[in-house]
Amino acid sequence: ADVSLLIIEATEPVGTQEKTLAGFLKDSGSGVVIVVNKWDLVKDKETNTMNDYRKYLAESFPFLAWAPVLFVSALNKQRVSTIFGVIDEVQKHRHSKMTDKELERFLHEAVRRHTPSKGKGSKAPTALGLKQISISPPTFDLTLKAKRTDALHPSYLRFLENRMREMFPLTGTPIRINIRIATSVAD
Repeated sequence: ADVSLLIIEATEPVGTQEKTLAGFLKDSGSGVVIVVNKWDLVKDKETNTMNDYRKYLAESFPFLAWAPVLFVSALNKQRVSTIFGVIDEVQKHRHSKMTDKELERFLHEAVRRHTPSKGKGSKAPTALGLKQISISPPTFDLTLKAKRTDALHPSYLRFLENRMREMFPLTGTPIRINIRIATSVAD
């Protein structure tokens, strides 16, 4: 599926089955919208109840922090009509195309803010370039000056993904970043 809806019951705690399904969705490359149904049955709602529930979902599915969350009641048709607009937005973001110039500027700023962290090997790699290679989901090649692909610490890829989400409209879509070693400059 291009965009999948993960439907959670607001009146039940997130269980193993929902976490397993969320993991499958993350790995599938599908866009994701989390729909919290039966919101009308939540008792004692206050101003921050939705934000508190979003935090609960972020703790339950930290790997889907980029997925929008909608609170609906199918029975009362409360906010159900908003689902299709969000699906369209996520689908649009899955087809986002960044220019080489935008990505060059982005990488320069990201490296200035936080230099690539050393993974395995004797020294930290140098980031040479970032190029978008496909859409649906947005996929990028990060070219490094390094001897091995695991020379970059995995946390740096998460850093890049988080900065990308701040700079580009990528709500609801996974991002894939592949590591490529520049063979002509590796030392």
